[in-house]
Amino acid sequence: ELVTGASLLGAVPEFSDLFAVPGVDPATKFDVFPGAPAITDAGVIAFKGNYTVDDPTSEDPEVTIGKTGVFYRPVEEAYAGGDAAIELVANSDTLVPNPGACPPGTTFGSTAPPSAAGGYMVFVGFDDEGDPTCGGVYRAPLDQPAVLTTLVGLETKVPGQGSETFTELGEGLSYDGRLVGFWGAWGEQTKTVR
Repeated sequence: ELVTGASLLGAVPEFSDLFAVPGVDPATKFDVFPGAPAITDAGVIAFKGNYTVDDPTSEDPEVTIGKTGVFYRPVEEAYAGGDAAIELVANSDTLVPNPGACPPGTTFGSTAPPSAAGGYMVFVGFDDEGDPTCGGVYRAPLDQPAVLTTLVGLETKVPGQGSETFTELGEGLSYDGRLVGFWGAWGEQTKTVR
């Protein structure tokens, strides 16, 4: 049977305890769930979610800010996927744990859909998706508090490439509970391949 892992019903009172964006007041719905979710053998769904909040610097209620983050929720074969609420791992208000070349206090400007296994989630996050200065690949427990561990950062040396560090890390990755596979690039040279 199909069960609901996450939903756009976060602002509906009957469902906000389950599906609202965690830590946002008033109860706020997700706008979209980009990319593919991951599900663990223990029935925990991990996913990326985007949402919108009022701009705290504006008095105009029509002025909003788009936010992004990675979340998880234990699901079971029950009404609405069970009684567990969605939990936050990291979002646009979370400090980048390895600021590298970014100024202190830099938060995630982008996150990517996670992979999950063995009680942990692995995801990619940057200060700026289009032109990242800091960020990397992170692991966090599917439990609270969700403490981030940096696995690979933009300041990490590329194996076998001397002092070269990663300049790009792809959003797609795979994690089996022990090993993580990811795409990375370094250097300034480019080549067109057809």
